[in-house]
Amino acid sequence: MSKFLELAFIYVEKCDSFNHSIAINLNFHYYALRLVGNPVCIALSNTSYCQLQQQSTKPYSTSLANCGSKLCPIEQKLSPQSCECAYPYEGTLYFRGPSFRELSNDNTFHSLEMSLWDQLGLTPGSVFLQNPFFNVDDYLQVQVALFPPTGNFFNRSEIQRIGFALSNQTYKPPKYFGPYYFIASNYPFPGNSSRIFIHASSFCPTILGVVN
Repeated sequence: MSKFLELAFIYVEKCDSFNHSIAINLNFHYYALRLVGNPVCIALSNTSYCQLQQQSTKPYSTSLANCGSKLCPIEQKLSPQSCECAYPYEGTLYFRGPSFRELSNDNTFHSLEMSLWDQLGLTPGSVFLQNPFFNVDDYLQVQVALFPPTGNFFNRSEIQRIGFALSNQTYKPPKYFGPYYFIASNYPFPGNSSRIFIHASSFCPTILGVVN
């Protein structure tokens, strides 16, 4: 059995008694016994074991519940860590072979958030993920926003360091996300009347770094 299987259905003929629930917690995925279709469900029809469970259809998004209804100026976003408005470094992660399909599991994506802020040297809680989905190539796309530890902006050296880590195989996501590549968005820097943008490719020639 794969340790990343989100839900296990067990059908056993002539299962007419059941004394206790069986659940296995491997890594941080939850497995549950399902007895739908077995004779025991005649007596246990109202239990969770004998009912098909509908999985959540709402994909994961980093919670901003602690920030209330605060709004930010155009192009700024709320940091989930400080609830202050800032200019995050944004982009999209493309995972080519994740070993899971469930996109609403908080633990799965929280582990990705933690690995990002830990390996990229960011403040814990300063990573925002949203809109995970499987694209036409069956790659898992996840939009990422990384927030500066202080102030409203990252400086150029910070953007270069983070962009290099994400684009040149230095950053390693949790293994169950599989190989990935990263496409960065342009980043606006302050202090210039004509806006300056630095794209990851300007300092990292191989933007499509693949991690095995």
